[in-house]
Amino acid sequence: MASFARFLTLWILLLSGLRAEAAVPRLDRLVEVAPNRIVLIGDFGHPCKGCFIAVAHRDGPRLRYVTRNWTPNRIELRLHDVGGSLEVAVAVVRPEGRSRALPYRLQPRIVPPPGPAGRRAPWLGSDWVLMGSYAGTRPDEGVDRYPVAIAPPPCGATAQAFDHAELEVDRSRGGDAILLSQPPSGCLGRCPPIEVGWFHEAGGAVKYVLRLFRREVVGICDPMPGD
Repeated sequence: MASFARFLTLWILLLSGLRAEAAVPRLDRLVEVAPNRIVLIGDFGHPCKGCFIAVAHRDGPRLRYVTRNWTPNRIELRLHDVGGSLEVAVAVVRPEGRSRALPYRLQPRIVPPPGPAGRRAPWLGSDWVLMGSYAGTRPDEGVDRYPVAIAPPPCGATAQAFDHAELEVDRSRGGDAILLSQPPSGCLGRCPPIEVGWFHEAGGAVKYVLRLFRREVVGICDPMPGD
């Protein structure tokens, strides 16, 4: 009788372990149905209070997403560009465990500078179209620095962060300019300025136009809405 009881106990423990193992979500693949809208295919179980989708940005934030579009074998999810890296890793999390993570690259919404070259479009103390002009009888050189950092937007709010800069130079009078550095795309908070180096020869001149492109970002929430 004692041996049968031990056998029954072991059998119950085995079944409990199998059920726990089966409850760990399994992510087989991601399918993109539209920019930043993906479908997760696998075995996830039914939605629960502690269930969410983990989205980790490379060298950036780790976010929790929730969605009502959760079924045992399919989850539809809308991802948000929160700035920083566009490379993310997506995994499904349940109280019993988490699935493997699969990579996805977000598609940014790029906003070009408004108006023609020379239009002074105000943007948080800077401009989206900047112009430099230098001339003189003596050789000269320098570095122009343009701050483009913005604060992270609040939860759910949109903002336009710096994406990249394009430089056009008039070299017809013995001068030149070069884009020395720019902050990473989607940088928020403490970001280095754009730096443009320039020079001209004696009696020469240099003119340049610097066009700044923006990237639309969304403020981080916890959790992020994925519907």
